[in-house]
Amino acid sequence: MHGAVPGDFNGDGYRDAVLPAPGANVSGKTAAGAVVVLYGSASGLSATHRKTITQNTPGVPGTSEAYARFGAATATAALNRDGYG
Repeated sequence: MHGAVPGDFNGDGYRDAVLPAPGANVSGKTAAGAVVVLYGSASGLSATHRKTITQNTPGVPGTSEAYARFGAATATAALNRDGYG
């Protein structure tokens, strides 16, 4: 580890937040689900600096389907051991 801040997903030194949105409609699919990452800054979390992840996002297995409720359960970790979640 190199002194990373816990919950810092983009490596900028500020805590970020993960918000589950399992009831989100995606590409016309009811309750397909999403996860929203709000990135932090010196002034706190930013609603405008965010990333929405669904099963239609490149690198995420599967495709969005009605009532899949993707994001109903979330967990964070430095899976590749680089010090960032």
